[in-house]
Amino acid sequence: MFKKGAKWVVGKDSKLSLWFDKWLDRGPLRSLIAGPLNRGEDQIALKDVTGFSGWSWHGCSFSFPDRLISEIKVTFISFYAQNADRITWSSSPSGNFELKEAYKLASLEEEGQNTGSFDRDWIWNAFTIPKIKCFVWQCLHKSIPFSTVLAARGMDISPVCQPCKEGSESILYVLRDCHVARNLWISLSPPMAASNFFGLTTSEWLRQNCCNSKTSFTLDISWGIIFLFGIWTLWLNRNGVVFRHESGQRILKSDVLAKAMEFAYIGIHAKQTSNIRQIAISWRFPPLHGSSLTWMALRLAIRGRLCIALKLPVVIIELDAKLIVDLLQKPDDHRNCIEALVSDCKTKLGNIPKVQINHCYREANKCAATLARRGALLSQDFFIFLDLPAEVSLLLSLDSARVAYDHFVPV
Repeated sequence: MFKKGAKWVVGKDSKLSLWFDKWLDRGPLRSLIAGPLNRGEDQIALKDVTGFSGWSWHGCSFSFPDRLISEIKVTFISFYAQNADRITWSSSPSGNFELKEAYKLASLEEEGQNTGSFDRDWIWNAFTIPKIKCFVWQCLHKSIPFSTVLAARGMDISPVCQPCKEGSESILYVLRDCHVARNLWISLSPPMAASNFFGLTTSEWLRQNCCNSKTSFTLDISWGIIFLFGIWTLWLNRNGVVFRHESGQRILKSDVLAKAMEFAYIGIHAKQTSNIRQIAISWRFPPLHGSSLTWMALRLAIRGRLCIALKLPVVIIELDAKLIVDLLQKPDDHRNCIEALVSDCKTKLGNIPKVQINHCYREANKCAATLARRGALLSQDFFIFLDLPAEVSLLLSLDSARVAYDHFVPV
């Protein structure tokens, strides 16, 4: 699993193999193409096909698909910072190993091998209390300690259902097929045919009922809410029989409806809405601090070469990407998934006497955003406009006129 989630961050003068080292997110380049390599082609290093002007494929016998070419082009190679190749966790923003990212990777692998796997997002989007969501999750993973589950793990325990003392105590039997459970569901009148309700598999039965937003025949409440409190009440009833030696034959309908009504009408399931306020955003001219200093607002895409060539003593860099602003202000030894890009930027910016990096809202960065969108549609790796595109010229005029745009921020 570690090999699947890890990849190389390419450093300056990289020693990585073009074909066999995993420097792309999807895997080694050799695993993404079919066909034999020419003699000696397997010895090509990554640094042999990269340069400051772009990628060079003259020594390669393959013609890569457009999607693969695009993925290769967005892989940043360090040319300035003296960084060595290093391992990173590809799906983590920090580049460090995270258990939740490994779990996502394992889940995707499991779904690829098992076409009958379920979509897990609906569990956490269900309208109920957190402990019931966890209970449903455990039911689908067969980790609720019913008698059949414990017996399958080698425990010497009777598999008989405790509330009814009849059938085998499986998850589906206790929550649906036991006569105690069946009587409860019949009294609640599910908004679906009985053949469907009592004939589905465990995962489909839970999913279809939890996601059912139809109004119950019993109350003006979503069936999904009633159903979730129903299975929870059945589980509590079973535990009362096992641990407190209760009868288990009591009528559960009133308990289920009371809990469902409390949840639905008091509003504990309602999502908290954050307060927002409206502010006016516009591009602002850089501040002037004395005639001896020249202040300019530049985009990161220009990098540091233009600033150095113009011998600018002080530069303001404005970015609407808050993540990049934070990374550029971190210490040099801070690890992240785009470390090669950040290190190169820091190296070039270090040649400017004074640099100030500010975050701005996207409404104040429309010119750069428009150029970025146009660049994504170009077939060339690098393009110089001799004349301003019409839409950029218009945006510059609006910026100069200090036209403001509405932006909503949380209070």
